[in-house]
Amino acid sequence: MNVVVQIAVVAQQFPGGTTTGNILVTLAPDTGNTAAAQTPQTLTDAGSVTFANVPAGNWVATAVREDASGNPLGTPVTAKVDVVVPPVSINVPQTLTVTLA
Repeated sequence: MNVVVQIAVVAQQFPGGTTTGNILVTLAPDTGNTAAAQTPQTLTDAGSVTFANVPAGNWVATAVREDASGNPLGTPVTAKVDVVVPPVSINVPQTLTVTLA
């Protein structure tokens, strides 16, 4: 299943000389999920990223602006997501007719 993370931004003041970097977006397993974390993705500003083929389980998405050296600026924003594999339809026998030959 694909997980799409939409990022909105707001202006925040930092000391003069602070240089901005990318927004780092991660998708990591939450408590009880033994899957590996997904590969982090980056944005230069507001927008969305897609994590493809995420296995079922509980996940935590996190986004944080980084400075030019990769240090976090501000407080990371998080959201939880539960990935559930949708059911599939499979044809199974419904009736049976038996005759004597």
